[in-house]
Amino acid sequence: MSITQAALRQYQILSSQNQANLLQNQATSSQNQDGPAYTQAEHELLDYFQRKVEILEAHGIHIPEDLLCPITGQIIVNPVSAADGRIYEKAALLKWTSKKNTSPMTGLYFANNVLHPIILYTNQRDEFFQKYKDILEPGMKGNKSQENKEVKDTKS
Repeated sequence: MSITQAALRQYQILSSQNQANLLQNQATSSQNQDGPAYTQAEHELLDYFQRKVEILEAHGIHIPEDLLCPITGQIIVNPVSAADGRIYEKAALLKWTSKKNTSPMTGLYFANNVLHPIILYTNQRDEFFQKYKDILEPGMKGNKSQENKEVKDTKS
């Protein structure tokens, strides 16, 4: 591993630890809410991906289970691996573990509370949506092709 790769990895570890502390505080302070405590950016990204999911499902395209958080059932925005080796949405897992220190999947106690960011998951998620960009782009832009056709028709 080169020095820059090692430095980047150390930054990612420190950054994820700082984010985990911040999100742990947010999850703890919002225990009375129904859902996990997302940051504003995470919430916006979750909404963005949920729109994509709705468009694909409307076209009969199934979203792979491994792209969905086992706690929330939604697309994972900020993926982390827990002590049970499973991938979860970070905010959802932090909220879960603030109430009980067990695996949501197995019910067994976690040996530790260390969360590892899973960058490869985001690549897998993005590649999945990229396969369907022809379906997604018109739906995400608000049907610009229809608007452009109408403008051309009025000029004729």
